[in-house]
Amino acid sequence: MPDPKSIFDGIFKLEPGHKLVVERGMDRTALRSEAYWRLSAAAGPTISAEDAKEELLERFGNAVRARMVSDVPLGAFLSGGVDSSGVVALMAQASDTPVRTCAMGFPDPKYDETEFAQRVADKYGTDHYREVVEVEAVDLVDRLALAYGEPFADESALPTYRVSKLARSRVTVALSGDGGDDAFAGYRRYPFHMREEAVKAKLPAGLRRMVFGPMAALYPRAAWAPRAFRAKATFEALATDRAAGYFRAITVLPDALRRQLFSGDLHNSLNGYDPTSVIRKFAEDADTDNPLRTAQYVDMKTWLSGQMLVKVDRAAMANSLEVRPPLLDPSLVQWAMGLPDRLKVNGFEGKWILKQALEPLLPREFLYRAKQGFSMPLAGWLRGGLDDRIEALVASNGRLASSGMFDMAFVRRLASDHRSSRADNAKVLWALIMFDGFLAKPWAA
Repeated sequence: MPDPKSIFDGIFKLEPGHKLVVERGMDRTALRSEAYWRLSAAAGPTISAEDAKEELLERFGNAVRARMVSDVPLGAFLSGGVDSSGVVALMAQASDTPVRTCAMGFPDPKYDETEFAQRVADKYGTDHYREVVEVEAVDLVDRLALAYGEPFADESALPTYRVSKLARSRVTVALSGDGGDDAFAGYRRYPFHMREEAVKAKLPAGLRRMVFGPMAALYPRAAWAPRAFRAKATFEALATDRAAGYFRAITVLPDALRRQLFSGDLHNSLNGYDPTSVIRKFAEDADTDNPLRTAQYVDMKTWLSGQMLVKVDRAAMANSLEVRPPLLDPSLVQWAMGLPDRLKVNGFEGKWILKQALEPLLPREFLYRAKQGFSMPLAGWLRGGLDDRIEALVASNGRLASSGMFDMAFVRRLASDHRSSRADNAKVLWALIMFDGFLAKPWAA
């Protein structure tokens, strides 16, 4: 649930950058939330690409060195992506001994980046360990449900848990590459969002709804396809305002799917709650009209703090591992946020200035290859090795059915269509599996 909400009635979280202040009086104790740091989305000073590269490397190096101070064994996650590879390269430069690194991979080469991680490890002479996650690892679902304490639908939590366990067998503190996509605009959705907003700026809202709304209704949904070929998603975004359009880019449950999935009782209990309102609130809070920086600000307040960092922190602490992300150094993040769009997104290339700055440290073809992300071959697993989980999910006497929150006929259709390869419903089914795991815990009784 997005901060400050939680799934538990009467329990709230602190918003990002806030602290809880306890005020004791003569006859009562008051609690209030108070901001201790605020990120600005305003444009920064004018800077050239060359100066930005130089300053970025200096700031990044300082952030890495500051987080290497430790009186316990220290290492790093090395996924094979740009961010963690940059962290390891800078660690190696600052260390007199080989950096301890670990990587997690999959048997399916489409999801496996350990080859690239090994190349970085070889280049910098790290003490490197690698582990492969097999389908049997999904037995961790119940352990993940316990570790996260709320339904957590990001499937990469599973390999994150496994790589944390691997790292903890060798170190107590690990540096990570988390935050690079948020600070330097590396998500693939950003270039599309920028282009959609450029079109919207040229057309009145009423005309956009009239033209693109019907077009979105006519096109079939193609969630399996690359974003560039998902015309329905693009038309839906063009027909709406900025917040609703961006919500469609990040949600696992678009409005139409959510309406079908939730039971009537759940819809009634939600009392008209619209999850887009969370995006809209932070978009309005951002001190900018710039589409890219607004999206980054929203992600910092929601996606990063409520998903990415929660994913890593809970998985790591469940294994008694401390994780430190240099790319989220406050001064580095604030500096990066203010950079001109052209230094962050160049065409469809995200994190452009970060990649440019790292060219002396990592091979060019390594930096500019297609982004994979830290995910697992979930769609195939849900058609093969997870039959027992799917059966438990759709059972008429199962936890999901007993909760009364879902339209079980629709859940069964999602499962059937996925198993027969008529559709890729992996992300929704995984979210339901994790919710089912959450319901198994004592707190849900």
